[in-house]
Amino acid sequence: GNVVTGKYPLKGEYPVNMTATARAGQVAGTQTVMIEETNYAMLNDPVLNMLTGGIDDLDGKTWIIDKEMIGHMGVGPTNTKWPDWWQAGPNAKEGTGLYTDEYTFNLNGLAYTQETSGTVFVNGAHADAFPGAVDAPGGDLMADYTAPDGLNFSVSENADGNPVINITDPGWIGFYTGVKSYEVLEISDDEMFIRFGDSKNDLVWYHRLVRKGYERPVEEKPIE
Repeated sequence: GNVVTGKYPLKGEYPVNMTATARAGQVAGTQTVMIEETNYAMLNDPVLNMLTGGIDDLDGKTWIIDKEMIGHMGVGPTNTKWPDWWQAGPNAKEGTGLYTDEYTFNLNGLAYTQETSGTVFVNGAHADAFPGAVDAPGGDLMADYTAPDGLNFSVSENADGNPVINITDPGWIGFYTGVKSYEVLEISDDEMFIRFGDSKNDLVWYHRLVRKGYERPVEEKPIE
């Protein structure tokens, strides 16, 4: 159409590049947009609120791998939404570095913090990205790595209508497979189930995460 609208909820300076295409050719232009204050009302989204804790928790929400849950890590084909080929049992990847990592999403500035505790779990096909990586217990690799400050995230929607978490480079979530985008299959205030690809293999991986500090209720069975 004749009007294009962009929305910028976060305080900051944004260089906007626009190209108009017509029969005679193209015309390009750049304009800088300055947003003076963050408008949190524009960020009042159910998925963002569950992921970050929302406006009432501007310290952010921290997620960890739900290591005691069957299927906290899994793999399957690209044409399904389930880890059909393999699911990890409870604590199956102990000692790989996967369970000591923490992932914090903050609504304030859409900041993302990846706390690795010094070690990350890496798909063996990606050894070239981590010189000095060593064999991990049970297969694949573990590598020394500390994530930088200043990472961010965004949430978009894919063709299936599912939320997608996008992490800025060089950050990621969980098992390293060379990708930065994670499809959210399920999310609540306390639990999250994500699906993500692999930049070097025709595979799809899965993680189940839980809010740090969350204790799943114990189901009480009646005494017969």
